[in-house]
Amino acid sequence: MKVQGFEDLKVWQEAMALCDAVHTLFLNSKLSSDFALREQLNRSSISIPSNIAEGFERDSNKSFVYFLSIAKGSVAEVRTQLELCRRRAYLSDETFQELNERCISISKMLKGLMNYLEKNPNPSTTVKEPLEEIYNLNTLNNEPPNSNNPTPTTYNLKPAT
Repeated sequence: MKVQGFEDLKVWQEAMALCDAVHTLFLNSKLSSDFALREQLNRSSISIPSNIAEGFERDSNKSFVYFLSIAKGSVAEVRTQLELCRRRAYLSDETFQELNERCISISKMLKGLMNYLEKNPNPSTTVKEPLEEIYNLNTLNNEPPNSNNPTPTTYNLKPAT
């Protein structure tokens, strides 16, 4: 699959799906009343696909890797904030586990893409012609390599009771 834009990147699609899942949490849990944590979690989750997109549009692989690194840091922020939500009983253990696993998967995908770009410093090899294995690093739904499933994994999110 030839990547035409950042929207074609599986890691960007998964990061967008994570943003949607985080937004769903605000609608269905006590988290909606914790303004500070809710807003920080929202900002951190939005930062992930935003930095992937910004890096993709830069002129060099070095710049792209830099923004992917920022996105990876934002994934760690989201994981920390999800742990706080679990400890404050805003999330069920099941929902925490699902979202945490999704974050770990996104982090691995980001690292795989960073490694690929660092090994291919020529800007002409920027993700316009990616290696398929970049997108299949221990994905949560265990898709086989070269899967044609463009739909990100969906999760049944349950608030803490």
